[in-house]
Amino acid sequence: MPLEVFSTNGEYIGIIKDKFMKNSNLFKVAITDCKIQHTSININEIKNYLASKLGCKSILGKLNDRNLEEKIKKITKEELHINMKQLSYNNLLKLLFLKYVHDKDIIKFVSDNMNLKQIKGYILFDLDKIQVIHDKVIINDEIDYISDEIIGDLYDDAPVFCKIIDYPIIKWYADDMSKQSRSKETIVAIKSGNAQEEIVLPTMINCKKDMNMQLFMMDKKIKKIFCDGVSYIKGW
Repeated sequence: MPLEVFSTNGEYIGIIKDKFMKNSNLFKVAITDCKIQHTSININEIKNYLASKLGCKSILGKLNDRNLEEKIKKITKEELHINMKQLSYNNLLKLLFLKYVHDKDIIKFVSDNMNLKQIKGYILFDLDKIQVIHDKVIINDEIDYISDEIIGDLYDDAPVFCKIIDYPIIKWYADDMSKQSRSKETIVAIKSGNAQEEIVLPTMINCKKDMNMQLFMMDKKIKKIFCDGVSYIKGW
């Protein structure tokens, strides 16, 4: 979803591009020098989509612009806690679109002309923690875990950069018959962008608190992990 993100000092970070994982409220911000003009978005189609979701259409399916605007004002104030004066109406439409859109529907409204090679990586964005200054979406968090060392292989997409913020937990699951350990999983609390999330990795990862981690995604699932000089490729 083409919505630009900046740091508190006005430095351009990138564009909100896609959801992080299925059934997640977190989004991926593409770290890139590309600006929003490299994408195209049909605002009228987004208005129609939101009007359907928010019940702002007549029986004949005609869009009620005034009703839609009132609904958007109410939601942005009560749920996103955003003053209408802080964002342009088009940017408010984009934010509400992020809130309500299903993954499969994004491609219908957004034409993304960015080459993957133009994306250095991703950080995460939590819509519930949004901050806005002068019509700009802001991430007011230190981003000190972005690395130039990226392990490339058959995964074309760039990684999600994150930092481990708590002590990882490794769990063993014993076989009911033999009582021997048959499977392991690692529970990791991460921070990325303005988001914090606990992820469960179905294998043992040799990681520690305060380590940086890279997550490589495919179809909104983690397929590879790079941490402390070691790559873990999905074989589970």
